[in-house]
Amino acid sequence: MGRSTSVTLNGEISRPRLLARLDEAAVAARLTVLVAGAGYGKSTLLRSWTESQPTAWLTLGPDDRRPGTLARHLVDALRVATPDLSADMLLAASRMPGYDVDEDAGITAVAAGMAEALDGALRRQTVLILDDVHELADAPASAMLVDALVRHAPRSLHVVVAGRDQLPFRTARLIAHGQAIEILASDLAFTAAETAELVGRAVGADDESLAADVQQLTGGWPVAARLAAEALAAAPPAERGAMVDTLREPQGLLLRYMADEVIGSEAEEVL
Repeated sequence: MGRSTSVTLNGEISRPRLLARLDEAAVAARLTVLVAGAGYGKSTLLRSWTESQPTAWLTLGPDDRRPGTLARHLVDALRVATPDLSADMLLAASRMPGYDVDEDAGITAVAAGMAEALDGALRRQTVLILDDVHELADAPASAMLVDALVRHAPRSLHVVVAGRDQLPFRTARLIAHGQAIEILASDLAFTAAETAELVGRAVGADDESLAADVQQLTGGWPVAARLAAEALAAAPPAERGAMVDTLREPQGLLLRYMADEVIGSEAEEVL
């Protein structure tokens, strides 16, 4: 069944082309990779996609740079999606090498044990989402654990990793063999049609000129397009052209707002 495009009251739009791509990746590959900077809607897209399917979600933080901590957090997240996971998985996590130990074989064995326990427990296709995977950029042991879990994961588990930078582990071989799918900033950027729908909802009418201005101004960066649409919605119709000019200024409203609200605070709703 196809997915329709709609705009919610808060100015976000559903993205059927990306949702369909995630659907296809979950069937055809073992790993989906989302890499884009702040404001591209990675987390929002994934939350929308996983609303109707079993999902284990782990947002990585500084503590997960320790492989033992990451292993326990993975178990906790997976047990929420699959409460009847066997004790074998907990045992595998408990055998994780110490925080400062870099034992490749030991980490791989832990991942393999976790994967074996999942293979026995998962009764239907389940998604594991690891958000903010850039937190592991300088944590090779934890990155190795994620890499090993992806490579040993049963067919019933599809892993999605999302972050702002390139992954801290290699995916080229998986991609070459069709086992990993990448979704990048260029894919996540709004198309002209998506921007037009966003602007149309914001101002209450189709306006091709305004939509084209917003697309050119923002390059399709979702958070910037949303903020520009909100600014246009707040302006009287006769002043919307002037508002576009204000948004274009090097030190204008849009740039200042982006610096304060996105770059400065990296608000959760736009990451």
